Amino acid sequence: MAHRFKPPKGAAYKAPAAESRSDHAHEKDSSPNRQAANPAWEVFQRILQSKGELVYWKLEAFDGSHFVFAGNYAELVRSINYAAENQRELQGGVGNRKALWDFLGDNQRLIHNFVTAAFSFRDHTNVLVRELCAGKPLLQEYEHKVHEVFAKSDVAGFVQELRNWATHRGILPVSFQSTYNPKEQCFESALVLDLKTLRSWNGWNARAKRFLASMTKSPELLDVFSPYYNDVETHYSWLVQKLRHSHAGAFAEWASLK
Repeated sequence: MAHRFKPPKGAAYKAPAAESRSDHAHEKDSSPNRQAANPAWEVFQRILQSKGELVYWKLEAFDGSHFVFAGNYAELVRSINYAAENQRELQGGVGNRKALWDFLGDNQRLIHNFVTAAFSFRDHTNVLVRELCAGKPLLQEYEHKVHEVFAKSDVAGFVQELRNWATHRGILPVSFQSTYNPKEQCFESALVLDLKTLRSWNGWNARAKRFLASMTKSPELLDVFSPYYNDVETHYSWLVQKLRHSHAGAFAEWASLK
């Protein structure tokens, strides 16, 4: 195989003419020069190197992180609503036990996805703000806002600890609980976090402990996750607006180049 492309005997290798090599070298050398002399190329390079371009793509990546967080919440809500709308099928006796266990297993997956995505999104947000707002008043405004909205929130502290439980301790104590409604004369079912099991753990932070102390019965999933999600969405909208306003000059210059 080493001699497969060896020229036949008597066939001498003939180098390209000197003019040909010179012409090719000149052609290669002249390409960057032609690009540099091209006004459209120069504008394109200025766009790529502008602050507006940098901020734009960082905000696009941030929007992707938000998409993951919001998408996981939407899937979890659909699962919870399915349980409410199909409670008879899910709790129809021994014959339906497999359907119930399959549903609870999938619901656990969605809860895990949501609580882990929530704190990935939090970390991504912190990184973005420190990259785009270093040395600017917006950084302090952001930190103050986070303290007011999340650091003082018992439900945020509880959701954070649910993430730690799900990531480091085991699956969360979720059950499909039925209670009799005497007024409606029927059983009502809901997905809940088992309060007794939650209180048996000593690893909660102060905010999570306060949240659990305020509970008189096992909390429904939506009563925990919806307030937290709404706070995050409000904070996200506020932050994006602030970031766009803070970099309005860079965006204006970027737009003028296009």
